[in-house]
Amino acid sequence: MAGTAKLYYIWNFFEKIEPAGFVGAWLQAGKYVQRNKDYISTQLHRNLNPNGAFKYINHAAFDGLTFEAFQQGKPSETWIKMTKEASAIIQVAYPGGYTEIATNTGKPLGPWLPKDDKGVFIVTSFKAADENDAKLQETFEKDWMESSGANFIIQKAPKDLGISHLGLYKKFTARPGLKYVLRAELEGVGEDSEAARSFLSQLKAFKFPDYFERVDTDLYRADPDHIVFPEAGKKDLPEGYSYKP
Repeated sequence: MAGTAKLYYIWNFFEKIEPAGFVGAWLQAGKYVQRNKDYISTQLHRNLNPNGAFKYINHAAFDGLTFEAFQQGKPSETWIKMTKEASAIIQVAYPGGYTEIATNTGKPLGPWLPKDDKGVFIVTSFKAADENDAKLQETFEKDWMESSGANFIIQKAPKDLGISHLGLYKKFTARPGLKYVLRAELEGVGEDSEAARSFLSQLKAFKFPDYFERVDTDLYRADPDHIVFPEAGKKDLPEGYSYKP
């Protein structure tokens, strides 16, 4: 399991967007988020499959819960205005607050920046049929390395893909969405890797537990221009955490 220091994450999966204005809207929102005192970093992941379910995925890290997306109360007027304006560009998305609940090494991975500018990841999202079924969550989490496909990735992926780190994230915010996210870094390839695409097709055929009504997995790249830190620069992380595993 991951460490005890408290870091919190936003995962947001963008399913239906207007491509022409999306990155601009994301950058505009990022300027607002940069001012939050708990903000650590944001990474925008671009789907390498043009026909993939999610065109982009946003992954942001915080060392506290003051950011409005974590809160149950009414957000600020500025945030309300921004989200309203973004609705013309972002029609379908699945945002949520998450914690990193397990890693294959037993050590924390988040905020987990790409090893280098190639920045390719396998990201798998899991939509639960019933987000309130604690028994099914317990079953999945107890056996997550097998049932999430993590063992399949580690054991079956070609060695030259350089896969060594996997992290599992669980949503704690109330809004329904994607209950779990699994992220694995491919350290040995770039976005044009045929070996990575071939392995991904094998992973897509993996038999995931029936209590998930939807599982999506694809290759993503965190482009260097779309990795954003606080205006004052990188923050010092809690003991046991690092920006790159």
